[in-house]
Amino acid sequence: MPEITLFVSSDQGQSRSSDGSAFTFPLTPALQIPYDKDNKDILSVTEANLWYTSPNVSIAKANTKLRFAMVTKGTIFNNTAILEEHTMTFSEGHYSLSDIRTEINSYCAGKNIPDTFLDVVGHTPTH
Repeated sequence: MPEITLFVSSDQGQSRSSDGSAFTFPLTPALQIPYDKDNKDILSVTEANLWYTSPNVSIAKANTKLRFAMVTKGTIFNNTAILEEHTMTFSEGHYSLSDIRTEINSYCAGKNIPDTFLDVVGHTPTH
C-alpha cells in the first residue's frame, strides 16, 4: 500500500480557536482516496503523534486560581474554627501535575505553611 506522510500544525491552520486547540487544515491538492467496491480498508492511520500544547491553565478556562483555607484555631466540628484563607494565582500555561505541585510548594514555603498541608493527586486517565 502506498504511503504518504502529513505534517499538520495549528500554526498553519485556519479557523483556529482562541487557544489553538481546534483548527482546520485544508489539503491542497485535496487528498484523493480511491473507491473500493469490495469495501476493503483503503485508508488507515498507522501512527499519529499529537501534541497538546495549548494552555491547560488559562483565564479563558477560568482555572487560574486555587483557593484554600486552613484552621488556625478552634475546630470545624463545633463551629469555633478560625480560618486563614489563601488564594494562589497561576500564570497561564501548560502545567503537568509535577508543575502544579511545585507551584503549591513554593507558595506554601513563602507563607510558612507546612509542605504536608496541601497536595494534588492526578486522575490516571487525564494526567
